[in-house]
Amino acid sequence: MKSTDIIKSLKIIKKKIDRLDRKMEQLLQDANPRSKRKLYSYRLIGAYRDPEFRNYIISLRKRGMSFDHMARHIREKWPHDASKHKTRSSLHRFIASARIGKLKEFGVDFFDTNDSE
Repeated sequence: MKSTDIIKSLKIIKKKIDRLDRKMEQLLQDANPRSKRKLYSYRLIGAYRDPEFRNYIISLRKRGMSFDHMARHIREKWPHDASKHKTRSSLHRFIASARIGKLKEFGVDFFDTNDSE
C-alpha cells in the first residue's frame, strides 16, 4: 500500500470515529431525561419553608428511609403540626428537586456534606 492510500484510509476512519463520538454524545443525552429539563425553581410552600424541616427530610432520606417511612416518622415527630404532615409523593417531589439542584436558591443542597438533624 502506498502512503497516500494509508493517509486516505486514516482520514476516512477518523471521520467515522468523529461521527460515532457525536452520536454517542447524543445517545447519552437522550438516555438521561433530566438533562433535557431546565432547572426552573419553584417557591416552597407550607412546612418546606422551615430549614429545620427541610434538613430533617434530607437526613432521613440519606439514611436510606423509604418515603412511606419518612411520612410516618414525620407524623410521629410533629404529631400536632398538621402542616408538616406530608404525603409520600410530596416528599418524593421535594427530594427529586433537591437532587437535581432546583432548590439551591433556598439553601437546599442534597449533596452537602454537613448533615444537621
